[in-house]
Amino acid sequence: MSISMLIENRRTGQSQDIPICTNSTFHAYWERAAVEEGLEMIQALGGLFLTADHRERFLGELANLKLWTARHTSDEYIPAMVQRIDGIVEMIRSHPLSDYDVSFG
Repeated sequence: MSISMLIENRRTGQSQDIPICTNSTFHAYWERAAVEEGLEMIQALGGLFLTADHRERFLGELANLKLWTARHTSDEYIPAMVQRIDGIVEMIRSHPLSDYDVSFG
């Protein structure tokens, strides 16, 4: 199993599924970092629906997650994790939540 980001256009129904990580990678890195840093929304990535009200909080948690990766650069997975974080941020910034539904699972 894996965790992905689903972006769906409310008007057209077109959707895009973006892979994030496998469940084992989520538990080994993403969740571990989220617990260490107190990032509640990142901990919930397995079933998170992003609303406009929580957009900035989520982007802030992603920024803190990226700071966590900077302290763990010796691990070979970290560059891929940083790339995924940057991709999530880019997709959220380029898809207004007034027009798109964004969820993780």
